[in-house]
Amino acid sequence: MVVNRNTTRRSDRSERNAKNHPLRRQLADRLRLLRKVRKWSQGQVADASGLHRTYISLVERGRCNISLDNLERLADAFGIGAADLIGPDDSTSSADGTAPCLLYGR
Repeated sequence: MVVNRNTTRRSDRSERNAKNHPLRRQLADRLRLLRKVRKWSQGQVADASGLHRTYISLVERGRCNISLDNLERLADAFGIGAADLIGPDDSTSSADGTAPCLLYGR
């Protein structure tokens, strides 16, 4: 009997990829949070960043390996630095701890 090892469902592989890449998951979560706080659709993020709506969806689900160029495009669309999208958890507040600069830009 021949067993095909490539029969793993695509969605299962993608889910494992997101779990195995915590930075990718963090980016996905922050992108979704920023979008929802600003009440933007994925289409609006796509328009603001110059990326395709389906690509935004893939990034938000942690299913793609985003390039630095595209990371910068997303950050620019939200008015924040690229490092803020993937930096440590404490980057969500300003230096004095009063304003969530990640959510509202600089």
